[in-house]
Amino acid sequence: MSHKIYDLTSVLRFIQTRFDLPALTRRDANARPLLELFDFREPQLLAPPLLPAAVVDPGPAAQCLIDFPDS
Repeated sequence: MSHKIYDLTSVLRFIQTRFDLPALTRRDANARPLLELFDFREPQLLAPPLLPAAVVDPGPAAQCLIDFPDS
């Protein structure tokens, strides 16, 4: 948890910092990266959880095939 203020350029700055990439503009160069929100020493999801199978409603799926036959 953090009590600091971030904005959308913080996401870009985080990626740049994490992967040692240069800044694109002065705005993202001065943004606060989101580094304190992640713990790279102890990753949490080394084995992702299993998700239940998706349930597909056949009515809208069939209509989608009619509306977009080349998809």
